Parts: sequence; structure tokens; C-alpha cells
Amino acid sequence: MATSGVPVHTGLWINWSHAPIYGATITLSSRDGAFLVAFLALYVGLAGGQFWKIVSFILHQIRATKRWQSDDAMFHQQQAILKNVGSPFDVAKELFELSWAWRKSTSRPFFRAFLLSAYALLVLSGFYVAGIFSSEVTTAVSSDVLVRSSDCGAWEYFGPESASQNSYQFKVLNETLNAAQYVRNCYWNSQDTFGCNIYVTDQIPWKTTLNATCPFREEVCHACPFSNGTCVGSNAAALHLDTGPLDSHEIFGLDAPKTRRITYRKVTSCAPIAVDNWGKLESRNVTIDGIVSQDPVLNYYCGPFLGAQDYTYQWPLHTAVDNVGYQLQYVCLFFTVYSALLTKLLDHTLLGEGPCIQTSQMHGSLCHS
Repeated sequence: MATSGVPVHTGLWINWSHAPIYGATITLSSRDGAFLVAFLALYVGLAGGQFWKIVSFILHQIRATKRWQSDDAMFHQQQAILKNVGSPFDVAKELFELSWAWRKSTSRPFFRAFLLSAYALLVLSGFYVAGIFSSEVTTAVSSDVLVRSSDCGAWEYFGPESASQNSYQFKVLNETLNAAQYVRNCYWNSQDTFGCNIYVTDQIPWKTTLNATCPFREEVCHACPFSNGTCVGSNAAALHLDTGPLDSHEIFGLDAPKTRRITYRKVTSCAPIAVDNWGKLESRNVTIDGIVSQDPVLNYYCGPFLGAQDYTYQWPLHTAVDNVGYQLQYVCLFFTVYSALLTKLLDHTLLGEGPCIQTSQMHGSLCHS
């Protein structure tokens, strides 16, 4: 059944975690699911009654071939019960009353009615059990549902520029708090904590390597201002994170057959770097709601950014008190080689792209991806 408050697809779909037939699923709302359970209970009861009519007819015809019992009155009364009485419970009841009435007039009347009563009670019990367990039809092979929202896309903010910026920062801050709470509940503690089952997998697997080689070093990018002492500590003080191949269906929950899945892998090396020689305190003109003001910033000159600016990364000083949520962004160093000396250093490369620096506004480290 569908979960309220979540844009769950209702109707037929295939859970590709299983075979196409075994994974065929129908998701209904709670209201429609209750109707389905009630219908199945009535349907099973109706099917049980019709099935007993077939069984009683077969028993009646088999017994009719026994000509040696044709003169026995109790035999003919049992045949009449099989032919005329509808439900298996009523048949068992009538056979018992008949045996009780013939207890003094014929030998072993209860024994003669036992097999017929057993057939009736067996069919009755079987369909009673089927009626009880018919509600299990509404339980899927797994608890997975197909989430399909009509609101997918990029966020768009309206109103004055300052209000839009505040709305964006408020959204990112809430996402940061929610993510931090999820990590505390689902990554480091028990997996049974409430709220850890909202995704296909509770956590994304990864491999951690401590004391990895510093990604910001001279041999990585000759034209960049990196040296073998760029990373704080030593050239083996980086943190290396590798998720390995991640299946889009099994890890991210994008329901698709194997032929339409993709594999994603994220490898990141993080290390605090010495940027004192690259940073410069400057100011920029900021226009908000038509008002121009001076905004102090720290510009880091590690190489030009896409040829549009001479600094690599800019950090406004007020960010520390703006309640900005956790943000990651890539800063790629682009450089154009003009001199013969740099051409020789880079062999035959005339236009190159340096390493991408992934900056974090909540932590002081830089990550190389």
C-alpha cells in the first residue's frame, strides 16, 4: 500500500530487484487496499462454495455406481444431502444429524458418514485459512515502493535578491542539519534506528585509506603553485575515500533492469593545505536590492578559473557568521601554456587542465577528485 505524505506511484510497476514476473507489483492507496482485502475475502468465500459443489458432485457420482448399496435407505439420504445441501458446513452438520437418527437402526452410521464429513470439513477449513491469508496478497515481495514526483527539477527563488539568497541559505542549512542527523542515527549507531529506512540502502559503502599520498604536489600539476610541501604535515597525510562501483539500482534506488543501469564511483582525497602564501585579503562590490556595498573577501590565487577571473577561489569573510549549511563545490584550475619552458615541462601538452579542488565551507581542508 502507498505511504501517505510521499509521492508514491500507485498502479502497476515492476520491481527490477526481482525477475519481471516475480517483481510485478501493484501499489494501492490505503483506501483502495482496504477495498481489495474486503473483496478478496468475499471472493475466497464464494470460490469455496463453488468448489464444494464440484467436489460434492464428484462424490455423488462415484457413490452412485455402488449398486450393492442401492437398497440402503441411509445411503440414499446421504446422496440427497450431497446433491441438495449447498455449503460444506451444512453438509457435515446434516450428515451428523442423519447418523444420529440412524444410530439404533443400522450398524456403524457415524463411521459411514465420517469420510463424507471429512471431505466437507477439509474444504471448509482450507478456504477459511485462504480467506484469512488473502490479506497477504496486499503485502509485496518487499516493502519497496516506486517514488514518482511531479516536482523534480532545480529550485527557483522569487522576490528580492536578498530574500532569495536568504531562502537559499535557509534551504541548504536545513539540508545540512537533516544530513547530520541522518549520519548520527544511521551511520554510526544501530541500523534499526527510526528514519534509517527511507532510502534503498541505509548507507553508501566506502573504503577509507589513512595516510594517503598528498594529491596536491608538484608532479600532479607542474604549472600549478603546488609543491611537495603543500599538504600540512607531510606528503602522506591525506585521507583517501573510495566508494568503489555503485549500482544505480541497488544503491541509489533508480528502478531499472540490468541493461539500463549505470555504475558510479566516487574517489576523493582530502588534506589540509598550506594556503597562506596564496591568499590575499581584498574587497568586492556587492549589489543587493539596488544597494552597492563593499564586501571583504579572501581570494586564493592558485591559478585562473575558466579564464574569467585571476583567482581560484573566493571566500567572503561573513560566511562564518551567516549560518551557511555544508556546501561542496569544485574549483578547477585552467592554465594555458605559452612559453617554451612550460611547453617543455608539460611535454607536448599545449592546453591543459589542472586538478579540481573540492572546497568545503564548513571545514578547512581541500579535496582533490
